[in-house]
Amino acid sequence: MESSDKSGDGSFDVVILGGGATGLGCAVDAASRGYRTLLLEARNFGCGTSSRSTKLFHGGVRYLPQMRFGLIREALAERATLLRLAPMLVKPLGIIIPVRSVAEFAYYTVGMKLYDALAGKNTLEPSRPLSAARTFELLPTLRRERASGGIRYVDAQFDDRGFVAGLAQTARRLGARLLEHAPAEKLLIVNDRVSGVVSPAGIFSARAVVNATGVWSDTVRRLSDPAAASRIEASRGSHILLDAAVLGGTDGMLIPKTDDGRIIFALPFKGQTLVGTTDIPVTEIADDPHATEEEIDYLLEHARRYLTASLTRNDVRGAYAGLRPLVRTAAKNTAALSREHLVEVDEHGLVSILGGKWTTYRVMARDAIDAAARVAELPRVPSKTEDLPLAAAT
Repeated sequence: MESSDKSGDGSFDVVILGGGATGLGCAVDAASRGYRTLLLEARNFGCGTSSRSTKLFHGGVRYLPQMRFGLIREALAERATLLRLAPMLVKPLGIIIPVRSVAEFAYYTVGMKLYDALAGKNTLEPSRPLSAARTFELLPTLRRERASGGIRYVDAQFDDRGFVAGLAQTARRLGARLLEHAPAEKLLIVNDRVSGVVSPAGIFSARAVVNATGVWSDTVRRLSDPAAASRIEASRGSHILLDAAVLGGTDGMLIPKTDDGRIIFALPFKGQTLVGTTDIPVTEIADDPHATEEEIDYLLEHARRYLTASLTRNDVRGAYAGLRPLVRTAAKNTAALSREHLVEVDEHGLVSILGGKWTTYRVMARDAIDAAARVAELPRVPSKTEDLPLAAAT
């Protein structure tokens, strides 16, 4: 699939590799600045990590104990931006944290008030305490022994596949050329600079090439520098889908602590209950990762602890898994890795956008195209995407 473009001769200002959220965000950003833009996707748009998320645009409450306040503040600001730019795709969602003791109540109240403070003017609705009666009214299937009250806060939910389609339509509308089933086989390097891409779809010259391939970023980086050290630490996050009645109500629930110290969401989504996610380090990057039986059992077990339904494996209507492109650090496990992003420009001028999360895709794209413009010595045009409405997915 492709669109019309501003360049009919295979010559572009920016060629972007990767058609997930970040790559499509880069195409929207570059095309909106007036740069001749091409995006090459090896398979289908959003078929990797971008369509396998927890369906939340959020700051990330899990980062509060890690004191990643800059990341949370940036993500919460982006949440507000995306609600404004794509109200047909992003909706507010109430989420309740069940609490059982005075100590838990105090701990989570302080945490969520900090979350509110980090959002500042972008707070959707202040977090608030709930009585036991109100908690069970909003979460009718919550086990009575699991709560003596709750804390309710509001984040945002979205349809990741629909959002990918909206980004693609917006990029096309702006004149970008988008190609699926067009993997990068080779980078053209002339005078020690990356100057184009060889793909089954053709040979395309470029003033700058942006590597936005997520968990496959190291593979593309080595097309420029075969000795490039690994920068990506991949992690598999799995989810299961249950009947809507398993959760009941219209609010989601946050299971505040799992056996391995993580959090799990149980969320209403498209007439079902979505439960996730896991965090499993992986060493091999699969094109089509799957939730393992162990991960499905893990999610079912934690759901059973909090919800009244007698859940068995037969209640699982579906399961899916995605790979997170975490930036390699000295952290001991993937659950401790942050989702901050990094823009790298190698010695040949290849721009790689690494790490990050769905909620901050627009900022990641802006930073990557800023770097590409510097590398290519393009006219300095500021990003326009903060005020650019996205096309509705069709």
